[in-house]
Amino acid sequence: MIASLSGDAGLVDTELKRRLIPRDPRIFLTYARLDDEVPTLDRDAKGWVRYLYDQLQLALRQRLGDEVEFWRDRKDIDENCLFEHLIEEGLEGSTLLLAVVSPSYIKSTWCQREWQLFIKKCGSESRETIERVVKVLKHRMDEANLPPPLQNREGYRFFAPDPDHPRREVPFYLNGKMRREAEYLDVLERLVNYLVERLEDAPPARAGAVRTGLRIFLAVPQGADTTEPTLRVRKALEEAGLSVIAPPASPVSEAAARGALRETLRQTNAAIHIIGCSAGVLLRNGQLPAVHLQLEESGRWSSQQPDFRRYILLLASHAKGKPEHLSFIDRLQQDLDEGGLLQLNDSVIIEQPGVMTVQEFIQIALDGLSP
Repeated sequence: MIASLSGDAGLVDTELKRRLIPRDPRIFLTYARLDDEVPTLDRDAKGWVRYLYDQLQLALRQRLGDEVEFWRDRKDIDENCLFEHLIEEGLEGSTLLLAVVSPSYIKSTWCQREWQLFIKKCGSESRETIERVVKVLKHRMDEANLPPPLQNREGYRFFAPDPDHPRREVPFYLNGKMRREAEYLDVLERLVNYLVERLEDAPPARAGAVRTGLRIFLAVPQGADTTEPTLRVRKALEEAGLSVIAPPASPVSEAAARGALRETLRQTNAAIHIIGCSAGVLLRNGQLPAVHLQLEESGRWSSQQPDFRRYILLLASHAKGKPEHLSFIDRLQQDLDEGGLLQLNDSVIIEQPGVMTVQEFIQIALDGLSP
């Protein structure tokens, strides 16, 4: 299975979308798509919601020392019955509902459906439930027009009243540009403090259904955790009760490397390959990169063992690799019938910041290792 979530319908299958929802999403981010638009001519600008999301993820990760799961519409899901089903799944297990309130939000049928489902899931409109609905104001709003769970609450306002025009506002962040950074950060800090308090008071996440005791081959260029994504994958696997085995460090020859890899693969149940711009040390008189050799050997083993699974993450940085490396990756993404290197049980995922993240790849791999 190849999936990049690039927006190409041919690459995004229904089952992958279902698996993108973490087992225990902690914060459900509800917003109207119009509130995340940016000027057409400014491709580098971040939408209002995307910028807030990035700031929250960073601040929460630093405060809590770990990733905080968000569920949000990544604009790759059509507004149809599948989307509604995904919303229901995303709300299941969510600790908080973070609502970006604006005129567009109030007019959105889907946004209304999301907060209604959240309240229903929680059982009632009790004070405890209302406090789990976090009110983030993008624009000045008439309280009477807000949904009941959002009324008569100050919330977190990312704008200031215009002193010269009482009915106008001065947005802190507008059309991809920061206008009042100090005030924006002050509100962000108060919002993060509240989220941290609520998350720390929440029940612990449900344990996953991963079969403990599995042994996973984690392929890295030289037998060492050389990148931050690899460290995150290793940590997640070990926390799930899986045994992680890395390839031998610094192989001295192609024959020695292949022999050691085959012996390692015989002891494992699955392989996870994380591929960036580096192809690793060169073997075969400087012609065969270690990363390519690892994929060849795990692919060969997978073809012999029907239950063996491979999960391959192409980091966004892979595009900066040398032509030979990119050519190999192109073959990796080809169908078997076209002479590619895929196996029937492979999952090839392409990282795209803001669309497909390393954390989501981890969840896909853990789901695949469940009974």
